Amino acid sequence: MPTPKSSVAPLAPVVAAANDGAQHRTQQVWPVSRIQVSPMNARVFYSTEEVDEMATSLTTNGQELAVKGYIEGDNLILIDGQKRLRGAKAGGLDTLVADVCEKPEKERDVYLASRRINKERSSQTALDDGVRFKMLLEDKHFQDQDELAQTLGMSKSMISKVMSLNAIPERVMRRLKDTKITESINALYAISQLFSTESKQGEEGAVELATAIIEEAVKKDLSGNQVVTLVAAKRQGPKQRQRNEVRRVTMGSAPGVLKLSPSRGVIEFSMQGLTADQVNQLRDRIESICETGLDPAPSAAA
Repeated sequence: MPTPKSSVAPLAPVVAAANDGAQHRTQQVWPVSRIQVSPMNARVFYSTEEVDEMATSLTTNGQELAVKGYIEGDNLILIDGQKRLRGAKAGGLDTLVADVCEKPEKERDVYLASRRINKERSSQTALDDGVRFKMLLEDKHFQDQDELAQTLGMSKSMISKVMSLNAIPERVMRRLKDTKITESINALYAISQLFSTESKQGEEGAVELATAIIEEAVKKDLSGNQVVTLVAAKRQGPKQRQRNEVRRVTMGSAPGVLKLSPSRGVIEFSMQGLTADQVNQLRDRIESICETGLDPAPSAAA
């Protein structure tokens, strides 16, 4: 497929056309203002820290790796290099070196190439996948989850689990992107369950709870499994303290206390001021009850 022609003057290549073994490409210098991010780019979220680090690297060391994209109209559409583009904008750079390749035949091929590159760099997160999987299916780039799972080499159950992350509101996703929680699909899934239809907090309550969990996880540097445990504890709520029932009794002039906890199966009994004879009688009665047992509780039908 020929590279689409631009209506503006073509940019001079900085390296002659090269063959990378897969497709014909040319390296050119492009103005940052004319480089656009493809909506099919696999990554959605970038932390402020990694963009700032990229800006520092570009301004200090120069661009060490070209971005990659194809020409559409007057612009270069990125397949790879979104973080370098963000870093260039943050660092005030005017241009970037780009490998210009042919436009892929199908839009979904842009996504697949972008995701493959990001996975090789360990920069792709389940949050990115969740947002993009939803878009790819809604726009019919894949017929269903089965085709998507087969193409990506993932199980259908994992596709469904990743898709469920879309229950997390975008503002919570934006907070998550700056944390290592994104490294754990199980931790992200646990947080997504705060926004399930069965949730009793409502969305605002769930957002507050999720934010509190994220802040606690960051402060304590919790692992993915620890975040899962924390979410479960927060969803369950504080444990209700079992209160004992206290009854005060007397035997003659001797005061006594009965402490009852039916749910725990505990009864405590103490008395003071008894005579020796009363102590012996009370002991015998208690032992007799323990030996003979208690009468069975009457049935509901009785």
